[in-house]
Amino acid sequence: MGLREKVFSGLRYSALTKFFETSFSFVLAIIMARLLGPEVFGLIAMVVVFTGINELFVNFGTEDAIIRHKRSDRSFLSSIFWLNTAVGIVVFSILLLSGELIANFYGYPILRWIVYLMATKVIFSAMSIVPRGILMRKMNFKAIFFQKIIVVPTSGIIAIVLALNGFGVWSLVTHQIITVVFSAAIVWVLANWVPRLSFDIRHIKEIFSFSSYLSLAKFANYFTKKGDLFLIGKFLGATPLGFYAKGYGLLVRPLKLINGIILPVLFPAISEIQHDTRQLRLIYLQCSQIMALIYFPILVGSIFLAEPFVLLLLGEKWAAIIPLVPIFTTMLIFISQSSIASHYLKALGKTRKLFVIMMLSSVVTIVSFVIGLQWGIVGVARGYCLSILFQYILFTIVASSLIKLAIGKILINLKIVFFSSLAMSLGIFLSLWFMYYLEITSHLLTFIGGGSLGLICYLGFLHFHPIEANQLFREFLLQRKVKIATS
Repeated sequence: MGLREKVFSGLRYSALTKFFETSFSFVLAIIMARLLGPEVFGLIAMVVVFTGINELFVNFGTEDAIIRHKRSDRSFLSSIFWLNTAVGIVVFSILLLSGELIANFYGYPILRWIVYLMATKVIFSAMSIVPRGILMRKMNFKAIFFQKIIVVPTSGIIAIVLALNGFGVWSLVTHQIITVVFSAAIVWVLANWVPRLSFDIRHIKEIFSFSSYLSLAKFANYFTKKGDLFLIGKFLGATPLGFYAKGYGLLVRPLKLINGIILPVLFPAISEIQHDTRQLRLIYLQCSQIMALIYFPILVGSIFLAEPFVLLLLGEKWAAIIPLVPIFTTMLIFISQSSIASHYLKALGKTRKLFVIMMLSSVVTIVSFVIGLQWGIVGVARGYCLSILFQYILFTIVASSLIKLAIGKILINLKIVFFSSLAMSLGIFLSLWFMYYLEITSHLLTFIGGGSLGLICYLGFLHFHPIEANQLFREFLLQRKVKIATS
């Protein structure tokens, strides 16, 4: 199977996996939000700040190194496995010792026991890194799909049952633990791999130059993404943090869906053609256009339809999320484009450049969080958005210079999508004006009417001004039939 066939095959199963996982998780998030209050989600967000960073210590770039590295012998992978496991045990112990300190820091005694339970995730995550990396390197996204269709609904249903029976925050804790434990068990079976009882430090040194800078970049990126939760939890409290975390989580699910389809396939694909500059430029422009084709209409819809969207899905008690929606969806544009550039740096082995960019971005982001705190969660969100714009500019400049791609060409490549989005804006505006004129106040009718007319205008403009991304979607959907017809 050639690279093109591998990519399309990987895309299909990656799409199925992410669509299923994101759709189910999205529905679960809505159900849990209606069953539980903002403070419960705020408590979980406080703990995740610490458990998340410790999981980074466990991985420190080894999974990406496995995907990129040419070696696949058992002794090499075993050395990485035992290193990850040892670090996982150490990190688990640190979390157990830190539970009371975290609870005292935030001023919520219940956090101590939440930390103790969620610390168990770290060990299981550590032990699943190598088998998951093996599946990813082989681009065996079919196996990953079967893992998700077992784990996601099982853990979600258990969480709903617990919430209905009054377990509150513990339903969310249980959901996270079951997800990690079940995922680790299944990925081991699917990878069909067993480590040797051996460890060679030379194997670690082979990937150190790649994984060390990549790990540092991930740490910088982590502080960028979680610094807002840390500051809001400390200075504003659990309830505002619950609003902020739920709003962010609700809107980044599309990002996880689309990025989760394209980027896991993109990284190994770029690694295979890292010396073909012409192909690298072509793939970059195609991915950029596809990302814009999807995220631009999401942004337009959020600007006009944030209120009916939130009130329909979550109810009046979550109304504080409404002003956050257009801010977070603006971030989606910049994050999606930055993700392409960052994967190029990683696949081309430029992890030191990646680290420098993430460090600069982290400093700007933390400063923007601190300044934004004085305007509450909306101020923090606006500061975050500006810092992501800064990060996007840096990533684009560096990545485009590596593959000798003019930035102007990247922007021109998106012009049709931009004008299609303007057509969508006009459609939604006319729909809202018509409903206002007829004194229609239903949130459901407003959302459906505005969204439908806007989407018609968007797709109509694209129909009369076709772009390459349209053809790529058709190839992706029809590739299986084409392959059969030509075999």
